[in-house]
Amino acid sequence: MRPQGFTPRIEVVTHHTEFVYGLDFSTFVPSLLADCSWDETVKLYKPQSLISTDSL
Repeated sequence: MRPQGFTPRIEVVTHHTEFVYGLDFSTFVPSLLADCSWDETVKLYKPQSLISTDSL
């Protein structure tokens, strides 16, 4: 039995060598995410789980 409010993982990405300390959505491009890591990199990506299929 799952606890109330439990949400299973939809997608897992492993693109940093250190922990992520920031994550933000783009206000200009729908479903674009940016994250920054202790490994001194910033990554931009579009998780498949956030891309709308309404127009297909």
